[in-house]
Amino acid sequence: MSSQVTAGLNTEFPVPSVVGFLLDPEFIETWLGEGAVLDWSVGGRIVIPPTVGEPGDSVAPASTAVVQHVRRTQSSFALRAVWGGRAGNSELILRVSTRPQGRSRLRITETGIPAGNEAKRAQFWSEVLGELDWQITAASDERRRFRQALVVVHGIGQQRPTTTLRNFVEAVFPDMKGTRRFVKPDYASPLVGATSVTVPGRWAMNRPTTDVYELYWAHLIRDTTTSEVYAWAFRLVWAPLGNIPRKLQPHIVIVRMLMVTVSVALLAAVTFLFVGNSRGTGVPAILAGSAAFLALVPGLVWKVAGLFGSSAQNLLIANILGDASRYLDSQPANVQARQSVRETGLRLLDELHDSGRYGRIIMYGHSLGSVIAYDILAHSWTRRNRSHAAAQSMKTPALRAVEDLMNPRSSPAEPPPISTVRERQNAAWNEFTGNGFRWLVSDLVTAGSPLAHARWLLSPDKHTPFKQLVADRSMPTCPPQTTPVRSPKPGRMRAAFTYTHRYCIPGEPRLRPRSVLVPDHGALFALVRWSNLYFPHTGFLHGDPVGGPLQPTFGRWVDDIKLPQPGGGAFGFAHTKYVDTSRSRAHVALLRGALELPVTADIVFWLNASSSRTTRNPDGEDS
Repeated sequence: MSSQVTAGLNTEFPVPSVVGFLLDPEFIETWLGEGAVLDWSVGGRIVIPPTVGEPGDSVAPASTAVVQHVRRTQSSFALRAVWGGRAGNSELILRVSTRPQGRSRLRITETGIPAGNEAKRAQFWSEVLGELDWQITAASDERRRFRQALVVVHGIGQQRPTTTLRNFVEAVFPDMKGTRRFVKPDYASPLVGATSVTVPGRWAMNRPTTDVYELYWAHLIRDTTTSEVYAWAFRLVWAPLGNIPRKLQPHIVIVRMLMVTVSVALLAAVTFLFVGNSRGTGVPAILAGSAAFLALVPGLVWKVAGLFGSSAQNLLIANILGDASRYLDSQPANVQARQSVRETGLRLLDELHDSGRYGRIIMYGHSLGSVIAYDILAHSWTRRNRSHAAAQSMKTPALRAVEDLMNPRSSPAEPPPISTVRERQNAAWNEFTGNGFRWLVSDLVTAGSPLAHARWLLSPDKHTPFKQLVADRSMPTCPPQTTPVRSPKPGRMRAAFTYTHRYCIPGEPRLRPRSVLVPDHGALFALVRWSNLYFPHTGFLHGDPVGGPLQPTFGRWVDDIKLPQPGGGAFGFAHTKYVDTSRSRAHVALLRGALELPVTADIVFWLNASSSRTTRNPDGEDS
């Protein structure tokens, strides 16, 4: 007579994560015992080393079983094996099934147990699952401790502190309505009185607790004069036509023609008034008088605006375009303002990195804020890309896999799908942080970004074209710029953006340093995924003329996301509508997807993170 026993374990992880951990060769021995084998393919073997209770009393099953059936889906896993050397129906069944709230349940059932051995078998499987439960609990604890920070950088205009922050949180976290959100003092920001918003995690959606910060910079760019804005605009209008975006070229040509027309009209008016025609009649007099009127129109419009106060004159010119002119124009008078904005952003990022509270940082910038976010990341990367804690060993296969995308094996090369690029970037970022490097930014999301017109807006002068800034890595691209190096294969070259970084472990002889591959100072986007959202610009003021796709300027790895028009607004102008849900939510849903708020790391990732927390020296410094 025989019977069966069943042991079960509930986990906080979804089915794929649990199954991946169970079948990972590196971890099979940790829960089934040293020397265990679990080949889950049909016909594969399951080997469990015998364990001994009382002397001579084996409580383990037979040493080998053969897998008869396997069924694996996203929501379940089932394996059935038959033990060798037993009479009758001697089976081992392992099932993992989905439970509510993203959880799962593991059950192990053994049938055909000889009568009288049921208690011992139950004890054996209870001990096996106890060891497995200890490891999964450690991973669960590490996951619950994990927090991420989301930094929002506002755009131009008379922005008020926390206004952008609150509007952003309301739009991006609509599922949290009715759930308590915590508005807290922002201890990381250099701005006194700043606040942050803590959004509780929802691990059923793989989303950790998220602290949302605002990088507020509007107070640092003040007192821009209209003459400074006009001087900047004049330089843009008369920039080389090849630097101006094609869609904007017709408009710029019209503006140039108007400027020339007004100049000619002004000259004609002066000629008419001071030189004149002695007869004062006829066609020449009419033409000269019309030209004089045309020359006076801009001044009349400006004077009419002045009737409503100087604020009406300065609203568009100084208070809105002034922010862009001060930050984007590299004139010496603007250097201090740009420096103040960048220093503020760098201090905030350093505080978030060094606080020890976060495992990940996401940057979001709208309008001019996207340029500021890009600049801050580029400068922060050059300061931190070699800073790491002491590590006995570092692995870089994921980083090498990203670089392999720049070295296709086939010719002509097919560009890799953007999904493949982003998967490898994220794997390399996980690897980089796992190696102890102090770089937590995984994603940059830009919306309505003037970087679409970088060739026009960011060239410091007509003698330094934008392509030169890219070539010398002053403007990081996605993918990174590469340098040809010798390949391990004789006679071949390899495009590389990595170099060998040498470091020493404290206490070891400095004459025998260790080494690891790291991305160079311009290879920020080997690790950081870049998503760019824009409303298509059509006509004159329909859509978003400020933003646009970034791939033509910054590289094919940028994930350009074209948004559906939100509706509403004067002339269909959509530049201010990226987090506006009053008429449509479809575009905000795409924004949420671009932010990659869920963290879908598996049990192995959390176990490694937990191990790193306890074993790595947090005070180790880069040598």
